[in-house]
Amino acid sequence: MPTTDGLKEWFLGEAQNIFVICFIIAMVYALWKRSLALGVTFIVVGAVIGIFVFAPEAMQSLAEALRGQLGF
Repeated sequence: MPTTDGLKEWFLGEAQNIFVICFIIAMVYALWKRSLALGVTFIVVGAVIGIFVFAPEAMQSLAEALRGQLGF
């Protein structure tokens, strides 16, 4: 039976590439506007979104830990 593991790996690789390109474009825009607040905002938001893109298993383990602490 065929699996979708190759397709999943390809999609995750492409998502990472798109994320990095968008992040670079956003930082260039912040530098162009000379806005420190905008640059810091892009870095913070990019870090949060980057966790989902580059380490989805980390978010799953975090969700499981929170579920255990909250009693769900």
